[in-house]
Amino acid sequence: MAVATAIGLGLKHLGVDAPELALLPAVVVLWLIDGVAGGISAIIVATVIVWYVFLPPQWSFRIADVSELWELAIYVVVIGFICYVIEGQKKRITELLADNLALNRRLLERQGSRVSSTDC
Repeated sequence: MAVATAIGLGLKHLGVDAPELALLPAVVVLWLIDGVAGGISAIIVATVIVWYVFLPPQWSFRIADVSELWELAIYVVVIGFICYVIEGQKKRITELLADNLALNRRLLERQGSRVSSTDC
């Protein structure tokens, strides 16, 4: 998260309009590595960082305008949705791997029975 925050600050210094998006890959990677619990923690940490570092007034938790609350809420919803989709993909991949393993076992059993029946 620290590296992503530093990248976001660099992007902000360069005039990029949405430097807080630099935190998104960090959250996704943490979600993939740590699962749901780590991912939710990463979303919370990223939200606090965005609020404190990137929303005006910078380096403050003060909300100067209601639109900033909406920006923060949209950030949380989008990043949460992305992680939700990733979690669904991880589950589906696990299911497909299990199905593939079962099919391979059945195939090996059939090949084994063919070999033993031709040996007679």
